[in-house]
Amino acid sequence: MREWTIHGGRLAEAQLHYRDAPTPWLDLSTGINPEPWPGADALTFDWTRLPDDAALHALETTAMRYFAARGPQVLALPGTEFGLRGLATLGLPGPFRHIWPGYRTHAEALPGSAPISFEAAMERAAQGGTIVLANPSNPDGRLLAPADVMALAWRLARSGGWLVVDEAFIDAEDGGSIVPL
Repeated sequence: MREWTIHGGRLAEAQLHYRDAPTPWLDLSTGINPEPWPGADALTFDWTRLPDDAALHALETTAMRYFAARGPQVLALPGTEFGLRGLATLGLPGPFRHIWPGYRTHAEALPGSAPISFEAAMERAAQGGTIVLANPSNPDGRLLAPADVMALAWRLARSGGWLVVDEAFIDAEDGGSIVPL
């Protein structure tokens, strides 16, 4: 992925395109909220320096323990977008597919990725490759049961494939994550 892709915002453009949509509109774009949650103005952030190596290592070690990860399986990133943009550098096996409908970045994260429904992905998992999915999905909000996501992961793994699961917004769903907490 050479260029930054569009991620959120552009509410006026959406309103022009979907003139018959119900109103009022609610813009859920990351970091763009004209009515912030109570208490947000009281938070303070240190925008003067990046975390040092020791602090970053401590964060990743704590996350590894919390998620019961083995080895260096945790990488702290400033948001899911950066992780998705790095997928093409990992040597993941093709063919590349992404669950559709879904995030635009998922479609662009791996070169030549083709859209596929979750049901079709389950049927074709024996072909291997790499599939990217968001749970819950966007824009439809579809939430897959953890057992269904793991079933797809196991089917892909048996054929040497990979499933990349983006759970950026799973916090709103108790028991929705594939990571047992």
